[in-house]
Amino acid sequence: MKLLLLFLIMGNFTPQSRMGRVPQSKTTFVACDPKETANAILASNKVPRDVLFHYGKKDLLLEDIKEGSIPKSIWDEFIMGEKTRFKLKRFRRGFYGSEFAEDADRFGDHTYNWLIKIILNQECLHSSRVVSLVYLPKNPLFKTWYESKTFTSSFEQWKSTCFDQDSYPREKKFNYYKNPSENADFEESDCEKVIENYYKEQNFAFTHDASGDLVRSWAIRDRECISKIEGSDDFWSKEFAVKSEYWTNTCNPERNHRNNIRVWFSALQGFNITPELFIGFYNMIKKTIPPEDSLEWQTQSLDRFAAQDFAEALLIASKKCTGSQRELFRETLKEISNNVDQLQSSEVKTKLETLCR
Repeated sequence: MKLLLLFLIMGNFTPQSRMGRVPQSKTTFVACDPKETANAILASNKVPRDVLFHYGKKDLLLEDIKEGSIPKSIWDEFIMGEKTRFKLKRFRRGFYGSEFAEDADRFGDHTYNWLIKIILNQECLHSSRVVSLVYLPKNPLFKTWYESKTFTSSFEQWKSTCFDQDSYPREKKFNYYKNPSENADFEESDCEKVIENYYKEQNFAFTHDASGDLVRSWAIRDRECISKIEGSDDFWSKEFAVKSEYWTNTCNPERNHRNNIRVWFSALQGFNITPELFIGFYNMIKKTIPPEDSLEWQTQSLDRFAAQDFAEALLIASKKCTGSQRELFRETLKEISNNVDQLQSSEVKTKLETLCR
């Protein structure tokens, strides 16, 4: 069930299964519960952080990095068009990103092996351009909009049909996901049509993704609200070495950052590695609080991937492996990045400690 919930949130994909999923928000509101975030949106107290994170296939994401955005043809056809991998309804379409690295991390694996950082256009970060389906009937602006239309049902009738007494969307009226292999009817419900018409007419740039168990995941509906996309080898080699936010958790203390390790070690292979890079990483990581030890959410086995576990070994190996041994160092980083699903951080540490003796 938990795996299904994750699929619900992943958003849109390109023809080759592109995944369609940080200075603080302009408010000081911080919530680690999707319903609290929805409440803040209702009160016009929450917009996305101006950076979102998204995992996907590296070869596809490199196209976005090169353009600095989602290519227009991909956006029109596979993000907001009919060819979304999971047959998303119109109200669910958009390019998905998570505010926190630990939430984006759960979408990474050996296939979705790369991370991009989406910088949002500051001009789009206004409460008037943000909406959440959760608690929407409580919004007087939505009620006014609905009553200005010629719908056959009154607002109260429509609300009771589509939402429960707590103004939470009824599951039987809103379908978030459909496996493409299923041929069952998947037409829009009347509830979904109304929501999409409202989203489109109000020109919302971001819809809060409250389905499933992510904290703050967003669908970007306006391509112009993407200011820049970053994620080259050079970018991540430096970014992971100096920003502790990638190795700590904000709302999910048990996330182990295994996929951040995958991306960083892979990025280092194509980067001009210097000892200074690892010195900076080691000094930074000593000051961070590692994720809590816990049972890993999918494999249910003890699977610790805290950067503190291997930081010192990585620094020492970078200093020992000089000259002709630099290639061995690179090959080891490649092996680690390719096999991170089968490794624990203790094994990573051992591999680094035995290098270049």
